[in-house]
Amino acid sequence: MMKIACRLPVQRSLCQVRLMAALVVLLSASELLPASAQTKPPNVLLLFADDQRHDTIHALGNEAIITPNLDRVARRSFVFDQAYSFGGNAGAVCIPSRNMLMTGQTYFRFGGGPRSDGTGLTFPKVMKAAGYETWYREKSGKANLPHIQTQFDHFADIHMVNALRTGYAARGVVNDAIAFLEEERDAEKPFFMYLGLPCPHDPRWSAKEFRDQYDPESIPLPPNYQPQHEYDIGSMTIRDECLEIWPRTRAAIRRHLFDYYSLITGMDHDIGRLLDTLDQLDLTEGTIIIYSADQGIALGSHGLMGKQNLYESTQKVPMLISGPG
Repeated sequence: MMKIACRLPVQRSLCQVRLMAALVVLLSASELLPASAQTKPPNVLLLFADDQRHDTIHALGNEAIITPNLDRVARRSFVFDQAYSFGGNAGAVCIPSRNMLMTGQTYFRFGGGPRSDGTGLTFPKVMKAAGYETWYREKSGKANLPHIQTQFDHFADIHMVNALRTGYAARGVVNDAIAFLEEERDAEKPFFMYLGLPCPHDPRWSAKEFRDQYDPESIPLPPNYQPQHEYDIGSMTIRDECLEIWPRTRAAIRRHLFDYYSLITGMDHDIGRLLDTLDQLDLTEGTIIIYSADQGIALGSHGLMGKQNLYESTQKVPMLISGPG
């Protein structure tokens, strides 16, 4: 893997970094691909997790977490190790984050308040204009409904009830993605697929096969763990902060991390099924894979639990780009 430190001023939104990086690769695709494949642009697979901290991929330094498939992506990727979420002024930071991603605009420019109205340039519009078949899945109630979601050729909500009952939160969206790749896509066109993965957002319950891979007593606490934040940051009673008592005990934070890590491992397992499908269909070498998240989350860092703060545990996210060349 190659690591890139994107040391950008804080006012530059993460979505702009993602879009610029992806589009530079796309515009350069004819030079990156072998001569035999230069007539067709690369496929683009964008995997966008929900509430995933930057320090939760094994290959990037977290020895306690089990992510063999994200490791597969990381090892062949450019790794941006200073990628940050712009944030927002509402409790659901994911909503402006996803709107910024889909519009290429900062929070204060995409219009329509916290949600974009979809009238300007958007990711699906741009990719369709470039000749791509576009595909979308995301959890109901997220930022792109209905204005941007419906601009994709294929679109649907992820309904979480059955996923939460069975403990396989990413299973449904990955099943749909595999079905599209194997049976539904137009093989004459490149594809752009956006998977808004619904995890590791709470409620965090994963299947026994993933929970059994961890010993909750041995999961290390964040190095910046504190029982309680030393002053009121203005969001101390928001929903996320009420998910655990004050002060936050070591045992309680380990329980939360156990649930969080288990859910990431479950998501990783299903991502692996999608990567295997690309391999089996001989699509891997011609596909750009972009992996990131809307924002991180505290889970005990600085005595906080949620994502409504400006600490690195919340603002900094994983960002990987792999592809031809």
